Amino acid sequence: MTLTVLTATVVSRMSMKIPMRGHDISELDAQVIDGFTRGLLAAKYDNPKPIPKFHHEMWELCCSDSPKVAIAAPRGHAKSTAITHAYILAEVLFRQKSFVLLVSDTEGQASEFLGDIKAELTGNDALRQTFKIKQILKDTETNIIVQFHDGGKFRIVAKGSEQKVRGLKWHGKRPDLIVGDDLENDEIVMNPDRRDKFRRWFMNALMPCGSDSCSVRLVGTILHLDSMLQRLIEDPTWVHLFYEAHNPDFSEILWREQWPKERLVAMRESYLAQNNPEGYSQEYLNQPVSIENAFFNKDYFLDFERQDGKWIKPNLEYFAAADFAISEKERADYTAIVVCGVDPEGIVYVVDARRGRWDADQIIEELITTQKMWQPNVFTFETAKIDKALGPFLDREMMRKKVYLNIVKMTPTQSKTMRARSIQAMHKSGSIRYDRDASWFPDFEGELLTVADSGPRGKHDDYLDAFAYVGLTIDQYWEAQSDEELEDEEYYDMIEDFSDQGRNQITGY
Repeated sequence: MTLTVLTATVVSRMSMKIPMRGHDISELDAQVIDGFTRGLLAAKYDNPKPIPKFHHEMWELCCSDSPKVAIAAPRGHAKSTAITHAYILAEVLFRQKSFVLLVSDTEGQASEFLGDIKAELTGNDALRQTFKIKQILKDTETNIIVQFHDGGKFRIVAKGSEQKVRGLKWHGKRPDLIVGDDLENDEIVMNPDRRDKFRRWFMNALMPCGSDSCSVRLVGTILHLDSMLQRLIEDPTWVHLFYEAHNPDFSEILWREQWPKERLVAMRESYLAQNNPEGYSQEYLNQPVSIENAFFNKDYFLDFERQDGKWIKPNLEYFAAADFAISEKERADYTAIVVCGVDPEGIVYVVDARRGRWDADQIIEELITTQKMWQPNVFTFETAKIDKALGPFLDREMMRKKVYLNIVKMTPTQSKTMRARSIQAMHKSGSIRYDRDASWFPDFEGELLTVADSGPRGKHDDYLDAFAYVGLTIDQYWEAQSDEELEDEEYYDMIEDFSDQGRNQITGY
C-alpha cells in the first residue's frame, strides 16, 4: 500500500469517527496509531519490519483510560520507537495531549528521543502537510513548542531521571502525559541507596508533577528485581505488560520477523562466550538473573536425608552468623541469622534461618534464643555493626541471662558475592543440605536465586550476607576429623550400641 493511500486511510478513519477541526479525534487507539505509523513514519525507519502484535498491545493499553501503565519489553524490540516516538507523536498530533514530559535515565538520552520527534515535525513533509503544522515556536535540545495552522499548540519537555520536575507548568497547566523510557540504568539499580533515592524522586517528584488527568506511560527493561519498573509491574494499582524475547525452547518468539530463532540463539551464544549469561537474561528475557546460571544453582538446593519423613540427624558442630540492619539507612532491610551444622565428613546442614525488622532489643533476644537452641561454636558478626550498635547491650544481656555467645568479628573487605564464594563453592559441590521442609526455606532459596555474579539482584540480600559469613567462619574454624578420630568415634559408637543390646527396660541390666 502506498504512503498516500495509507495517509488517506488514517485521515478517512478520523473523519468517520468525528468531524472536527484539523485532525482531532474522539479517541486514539492502536488501529489509528498503526495506520499513522505505517503511513507517515515507517518509511524513515531503518530496515522496517512488519509491525508486531505486541506493539499493537502496547498501543492499545497506552490509549486506554488507565492512568498508570508500565511495560517491560526486551532490548532490540523497538519499544522506544513504538512508545516514545510513534505514540507520543500520535497523542500530540491527534490533539489528545498538549503538554508531554518525556523522561529517560539521563537528560542526554531524553533529548535524543526528543530530537527524533523534532526531526519528524521539521523534516517529514507528508506529516507536516497532513497535520497542518505551521512552525516550531520554541526549539531547544530539551524543550519544543509546536504550533498548528489553526493556532493550536503542544509542548514536549525532555528531562533526565532525578532532575527537577516540580512546578513544571505551561499556560498554567501541568503535563497531561508523562512518558518514561528506560528511567533506570545499572548505576541506579545496583546500589540499594541509589534505588531508594530514585524511588523517592519517582514517587515524590515525578508522579505528582502531572495534572489530575495525567496519563503516565513507562517502558523499559527490568535491570534488577528491586528496580522501580519491577516494583510497578508487581503493583496492583498499575496496569502492566511483560514481554520476553522468547520462551525457553524458542517455540514462541515475540517478534519473529525481526528476531528469528537463529539470530536469538547467536545473540545468546555471544553473551555466554563472554561468561555473561545474566546479561542476556536481563536484556532479552527481562530476568536480571539467569536461573540456569544463578550464583547459587537451583539444582543444588539438596534436602536433608530423611527416613519416614524425619531427618536422620548426624553428629554436628554448629556455626552461626548474623547480618544486622540497625541503622536508619537500613530501616527497610532485615536482620538475618543463619545457623549451619557441619558433620565429620564436612557436609554442611542449613538448620535455621530467621529474619525480621527487629529493633535492638529484639535482635539481642533472637541472638540469645539462637544460642540456647543450637549452641554454635562460633557466632560471627560484622565488626562495625556489632561494635557501634549492639556490643554493650549484648554483653549486658549475656551476663544477665548467663547465655554466652563466642563472638567472632569479621570486617568486610570484598564485595558481597566475593564474600559468598566460599559458601557458593560448597553449594556447587553438593556439600550443603537444606531443610526444605522448614517454613523459612522458600524465602531463603528465593533470595539466593536472585544473586548473580555481578551482585545481588533481588529486593533483599540479608540472608546472603549472613550465609556468606557462615561459609567464611566454617573455612576458618572447622577442622575435618583425622582418620584416627573417625575410627575412635566409630569404635565408641559401636561399644555404645553393643552395650544397649539386651538391656531390660525395667531393671536397666
